[in-house]
Amino acid sequence: MSAKGAMSLVKAGFLSVYCDRSMLVVDFFIATSVPFIIQLLIWSRAVFPENELQKTYALSEIYLYYAAALALNRLNNAYDLIARISGHVSHGLIECFQVKPVSYMLYNAALFFGESLLYYVPPFIVAVFVVFYKGEVVGAVGFLCLLLLSQVLCFLLGYAIAAFVYWTVKPDALLSLNVIMFSAASGALLPVAFWPGWLQPAMRYNPFRLAIGGPAEFLVKPSMSLALELLSLYVYWGAALLICVFVVSKVVRVKYAGAGG
Repeated sequence: MSAKGAMSLVKAGFLSVYCDRSMLVVDFFIATSVPFIIQLLIWSRAVFPENELQKTYALSEIYLYYAAALALNRLNNAYDLIARISGHVSHGLIECFQVKPVSYMLYNAALFFGESLLYYVPPFIVAVFVVFYKGEVVGAVGFLCLLLLSQVLCFLLGYAIAAFVYWTVKPDALLSLNVIMFSAASGALLPVAFWPGWLQPAMRYNPFRLAIGGPAEFLVKPSMSLALELLSLYVYWGAALLICVFVVSKVVRVKYAGAGG
């Protein structure tokens, strides 16, 4: 795929989101602000005053963490990617892509990143706020750099999950799995430090954390050790998911029988 072709797909993905103004308003304001207000009330009124968790995070850091996590949760969303691939499979459209000199993976990647462009705005606002509120430039800059890596990893996760659509055809189970894992294992519920000790390794090293919790942690508490940990995990999981996608693609090419038409 040429650079011009990729940019056309990115633009198409961007316009598909931009033109749906009602959904954009819901995503930017209701779907982000309401969960943040709920977290604010929970931590300030119910949990934080009587809990020893303040030894790990100050209350203001909790607020910043959830602001970043909620913004990332809207940015890194593979739901539409899985649903789109399922539609191509169930309607017999996947063959149209397989006979063209265009990588199906790159086609979906261009649309995915185009659809995400507007959702970079909330995380950027959070990073700017941190610079002016805390004077923390390193955390904000590192956070913005990690956004790009988190997007790539989110796409690879979504594409790997979507690969099983060739067997399930319908996406319902895979979409539910996607929502559950991104909700429970990504750090959107709690930072890693707040989970029980026996569960922390699973919450720290799973790939879903790299899409939401990891960048949010670095924004709030930047450190060289955390940066090296996250970069190592991005490399490891990025390579693992690419291998998984490559292997599954080879199997699918042999086993897949067209559905729909």
